[in-house]
Amino acid sequence: MKVSFIYFSPHLDDVVLSCGGFLRKHYKKAQLIVNIFTGKYKGLTKWDLLCGIRKNPILIRKKESQKALKWIKAKEIYLNFLDNAVFRDLTFTKRPSSDFLKIKNRLLKIINKSIPSLKAIFFPLGTSHPDHLLVAKVGRDISSQLVYKKIKIYFYEDFPFFYNSNPPVHRASIFLEDLTPIYFKIDEEILIKLKMVMTYKSQLFSLLQILYPHLKLSGRVKENLEKPWKEFLLSYHKSLTEEGKIKNAKFCERFWILKK
Repeated sequence: MKVSFIYFSPHLDDVVLSCGGFLRKHYKKAQLIVNIFTGKYKGLTKWDLLCGIRKNPILIRKKESQKALKWIKAKEIYLNFLDNAVFRDLTFTKRPSSDFLKIKNRLLKIINKSIPSLKAIFFPLGTSHPDHLLVAKVGRDISSQLVYKKIKIYFYEDFPFFYNSNPPVHRASIFLEDLTPIYFKIDEEILIKLKMVMTYKSQLFSLLQILYPHLKLSGRVKENLEKPWKEFLLSYHKSLTEEGKIKNAKFCERFWILKK
């Protein structure tokens, strides 16, 4: 399969939450989403329980993701490494240090296989979550090896972790000082992005509750999550457009590239 864009996603919803507009804008291109921490496990993590999931959490999230990707015709694969929450909540151990190299090698293999047709790759910027930080560090390592291959390398904002306080403040990445922002207009794609985001319904209410406690959400909101998420997404992407001073645009997604 010839691939134009590869997106590396720590979890099954991260790329859609962070790059959904860009994905939709390029849905006619061959796009591949690589989901990294999708390994099955016995038991339920604290996050699973908070989301009201009582069995098969990975299966539930895969089905949600498959539904979302129908809007963009992208393909996805699963690398099946264990989520950090599994180590923290179920095994009470730390992630093996060897996972870093294993993940890096797997990502490089996928990239090298696609180089003849590859235009760009996307890594998380690396904010807050241990899994995101690990993949961001892998991405930084890999980016230094790919400069000569003329492949564009973007770091996407870990939404909503990157933007989660009141008033909204962009939280620092582990290497934001080495990057410069670039903006993409998503006026025509923003509503499709919202539809894609809403397919990850098992986690949407809990995400809002934890990351935005000032919203004081009630159980009634859980029955109609589209309204707060629409307001939230539109506000966020509008703020990026205003910050980047992008002419003739209402909504933008922002990515980060290494400074020259």
